[in-house]
Amino acid sequence: MPTLARRLARRHLPHRVRQAGLALAGRAPAGPTKAQQKAAAQQAAEATAAKVAKALAAAERRAAKARKAAGPPPQPLADTLRRGASLEEAVRVEVEHLLDAGEPDRAFSLGAGLGRTPATAPAGDLAVGLVAASRGDHALAWSRLRGLDPQVWGRHAATAWVTSGLDQDPTSTLEHLGALVAEAPAWVPTRTWLDLLGPVFGHGDHALARALHERLDQRVGTGDGVERDLVVQRDWLRRWVAAEPGGRLAPRPPEGSVAFAIMDYDHPGRSRASANIGDHVQSLASLGHLVRHADLDFDGPQDLVDLVGELRGRVRPELARHGVEGRVQLLQIDRDASEYATVPEGTWTLAFGWFMHALFQSRYGFPLHPGLRPLFISFHASKRDLLVPEAIDHLRRYAPIGCRDWTTVDLLLSAGVPAFFSGCMTTTVRTVFPAQVDRPPADAPVGYVDVPASTVPAGGVTYAHSSDKIRFRSFARNVGDAVTLLETYRRRHPAMVTSRLHCYLPVRALGVPVDFQPKNRSDPRFAGLMDITDEEFTAIQDRIDGRLETVLGAALGGASEEEVYALWREVNAADVRLAEERHAASHPLPAARADLAAEVGPVLQGAAAVPADALPVVVAVGRDRAEAVRVLLASLAARTSRPLHVLLLTHHPDEVAAVGGHDGVTVQVVDTRTVGDDLRAAGRRLSASEVGLLLLPHLLPDAERAVVLPVDAVVEDDPAELGALDLGGRLLAAPQPVGSGSASGFAVLNGAANRLGDRTGPAAELRRRAYGRHTFDFEAFDVSVLVVDLAAWRRHEVLGDQLAWVEEFGLGPRELLHLAVGPDRALLPTRWHRVPGRDLTEDAALLHWAGRTKPWSDELVLDQERWDAVAGGAPAAG
Repeated sequence: MPTLARRLARRHLPHRVRQAGLALAGRAPAGPTKAQQKAAAQQAAEATAAKVAKALAAAERRAAKARKAAGPPPQPLADTLRRGASLEEAVRVEVEHLLDAGEPDRAFSLGAGLGRTPATAPAGDLAVGLVAASRGDHALAWSRLRGLDPQVWGRHAATAWVTSGLDQDPTSTLEHLGALVAEAPAWVPTRTWLDLLGPVFGHGDHALARALHERLDQRVGTGDGVERDLVVQRDWLRRWVAAEPGGRLAPRPPEGSVAFAIMDYDHPGRSRASANIGDHVQSLASLGHLVRHADLDFDGPQDLVDLVGELRGRVRPELARHGVEGRVQLLQIDRDASEYATVPEGTWTLAFGWFMHALFQSRYGFPLHPGLRPLFISFHASKRDLLVPEAIDHLRRYAPIGCRDWTTVDLLLSAGVPAFFSGCMTTTVRTVFPAQVDRPPADAPVGYVDVPASTVPAGGVTYAHSSDKIRFRSFARNVGDAVTLLETYRRRHPAMVTSRLHCYLPVRALGVPVDFQPKNRSDPRFAGLMDITDEEFTAIQDRIDGRLETVLGAALGGASEEEVYALWREVNAADVRLAEERHAASHPLPAARADLAAEVGPVLQGAAAVPADALPVVVAVGRDRAEAVRVLLASLAARTSRPLHVLLLTHHPDEVAAVGGHDGVTVQVVDTRTVGDDLRAAGRRLSASEVGLLLLPHLLPDAERAVVLPVDAVVEDDPAELGALDLGGRLLAAPQPVGSGSASGFAVLNGAANRLGDRTGPAAELRRRAYGRHTFDFEAFDVSVLVVDLAAWRRHEVLGDQLAWVEEFGLGPRELLHLAVGPDRALLPTRWHRVPGRDLTEDAALLHWAGRTKPWSDELVLDQERWDAVAGGAPAAG
């Protein structure tokens, strides 16, 4: 079979047909009808090749037509310079264009090129700093931006400069800003004052934030001749910079009264305040549990008193309750920034929904205000930076936590926080909707809420739950609009179709047939809420109604804090035990269908044994990487003090066959084309490099240790150091993710679950197993460079069953290793995995060009000269 046909057959043909072709080639047992299988394989491969070629040609014709219609491509750098702007402004515009296009590597190439000439080096630093800051690589960003002239960073990189500076050197950064505010030079653009203000506010220097707002206010003035956005942002921030942080306490309400806080969704960052009416649907449902107590009297701001009065008039008679008497002092706080409110000590509140949005990407407003007594129910959280130790302690204090979804239950249990599945608050919205309603006729149009326009048939009526106007309306107005919207849905439409959880659940609660079509059915927020029966839905309603009737009723009736939380623990104890048993349950996986050990055996037959004194080094090699292999081997040979045996795992053995060894470095080319061809990760085909990592324990059956290196790298120190690295009895040593920030191991595993899409059951089961195995949370790690204890790998209970995990849950090797070892790994010294463009590289022992642009490509990359130095002295292949 020709090479092209064989490649296309491997990609497109059914397994049975491929096996027939392999049998005819002498690479698999022959079937009973050789001639027929050979003809079928040949014909199918040729037909597939023709089909693919035809499709590619058609796509190219369409692309050419589109390019012609669009005219010449934009050239932001040249266009900006032609308008007479400075080089720095042109560089900023070009970098923004490239980032919007998803091409950060090209922006780095621009910075690398400018950095080669002293006169343009500052513009190069600007480019690199902007890209690095956009990716959260603050150490690299600050190294390039801190030395720029203030008029350069002030005009073109204010946000990048202040965020990276506050991360890397907050004292010096705040001092520089203080001096800038005091001087207030005329050259500072108005928007720069705004760009600096948000990060400083988030950092917590409120005095400086107020001073920055004053400068912004002076520049904006009456707003004449100023961008409308600057006026809006200035006005939005005014109340926030004037507020006092720290959770101030107000006097307790009068004897015989209790205070109750209603949570709104305002936020210091305008774009983070809620624009989603679905949030107010949650609030509407929560208020139903307050107003169903018919014997309470309410005081407080008039709009809140009027709102609860209107909602009380809507309570279904059968859900109204009598016997809880007293006065309730209402107040309003903001979920994401409760510390800026003044709250009476001992104020009760219901804490529900998705917590929460960070304050200008700096910190979270959690724990809640110290004056609050929260009852956590229908709670969802997933952000590592939110669930810091103080937040975990806060949740433990008020536990058990009623969780909206099973994902949050498992996450909190992994952190040692008692939790149970409560379901979503919006299932109980029926409390404030009278049961009798005239339903629309069957021929009325179906309503569609936030679904793709292409899925809406002619005659369908569409709605959107998000609008910027929501941010500028009062809480009471938004809750009223939520009432109107839900009434519209049930009175005008015989059925609804929606991608919104807070449309699906409340509409179902009101008895309207609804088709829930989220973007990703394996979203962690949905576990336990979708694909549930009417009985399960009713159980959620009854659980929330019953628990809150008992416990919130006690709180509103004047019971002490100790009494209320003792009651909360009592009524939820059985559900907490159920959640803990589920969390810890063990279920065997189906046996793996693939057998990599059997497939790799024939490939290794006849191979020379690894020399006893040599360190095994494993490198996966893709197409067109012969030059990269040559340079990597040269760098290893130049630095090693110990014999190395390098295994090159490749689907392209002919390309690397001519790459020879060096003194002290022997090379073994391992043809992996026939290995892992039928391995599927939940239907997804693994890449050759992923399969190669899974092969580690089979490639070197007699070796105790192996080092894994990337092919697009050079080594600048002795690799024998890796062979001698103390693993401390752990399975492996791996580097932390590149860049200055930390990364969540739980997020890696959650991403694997998200990828399962419509397979919601396996997605939830993967999260349960992952969160049950490890304590929340641990540092993620990279697998590009590894030092592995191969004997420990073979003994490990998860890795011993690794293919079953891959097949059932779609895990790639990095995700599998996060599941297997979690935090129990040795830390590879940072210098052994430095990535140009992601972190500082001055002390690198290994440089890994992990981006799309490589040192051998046409465009420049950062630290290219260090690659060139090795490439120029490496012997040619052959």
